[in-house]
Amino acid sequence: MKRYLVFFVPFVTIVGAGVGARIWLDLNGGIPRGEAVELPVGDIDLSTPFVRVKGMAHYPVIIKQTEPGNLLMEERTYWLWPLYEAHDTTSRGIRVLVRAPRPPDDLVSFEYMTVEGYVSMITPEKVPFSTEIDLGKRSEYFFTDDMVLLEPWRIESDGEVWELSE
Repeated sequence: MKRYLVFFVPFVTIVGAGVGARIWLDLNGGIPRGEAVELPVGDIDLSTPFVRVKGMAHYPVIIKQTEPGNLLMEERTYWLWPLYEAHDTTSRGIRVLVRAPRPPDDLVSFEYMTVEGYVSMITPEKVPFSTEIDLGKRSEYFFTDDMVLLEPWRIESDGEVWELSE
């Protein structure tokens, strides 16, 4: 029996730590928060993880995602849209993609907004590989090579403030 403990104890420890970390991330929303630095849309990159940016959302290419729930969390719905410099209605290369649980207005094509949030790399868990293909079939928009994901905890638009509940 003692021979098996050498293999069993480390295995249970590693699996338990992984499951615990996953549960903690799921329950806390997974979006880190920090002191936001004000930047223009064109200067957003991975070197500054917490940003406050003023720009224009393009809603003709909204992507709706639904993450299935499980025993520990309910089903979550996210909307993805590109963010550009203010007054830029002609660009189609998506460099900043916003992913928020806030639904955009159905009757608006463009919206000025100030977004505070966390900048990260695009991952298949948050933006599946098929997203760009589906986007290209429906519009002229495309992902750029240096695209980043902006997950907001606060959005200000037309005097309204939306905040992600903790």
